[in-house]
Amino acid sequence: MKAIFDESCGSEYAHVPGFSLRKKLGLSEQEMADACRYLAGEGLIEEAHTEGRIAPEHVKITHRGYRRWSSPLMLQRSRPSTSPRLYQ
Repeated sequence: MKAIFDESCGSEYAHVPGFSLRKKLGLSEQEMADACRYLAGEGLIEEAHTEGRIAPEHVKITHRGYRRWSSPLMLQRSRPSTSPRLYQ
C-alpha cells in the first residue's frame, strides 16, 4: 500500500502502472495479483486488468485508501525507526 501511495503521490486520480510497481517491489505476477486483490477487496485500491494477465495493468488508490494511509498513525508507522527493540 505504501508503494502505491508513494508512486501516486497520494493522488486518488493517478494510475500507477502495475508492471513498474511489481518490478520495484520485486514481486512475481501471482504475488502482485494476490496483494492487489486483497487491497481491492478492502476497498483501498481499484485495479484495471488486461485480458490474459493475472496482475493488474494499473492500480489507483481509492478515497478510502487515501484516508486510511494518510492518517497520522499510518504515516508514523511508515517511517523507519531507529529503535533496535523493534527489530528483535
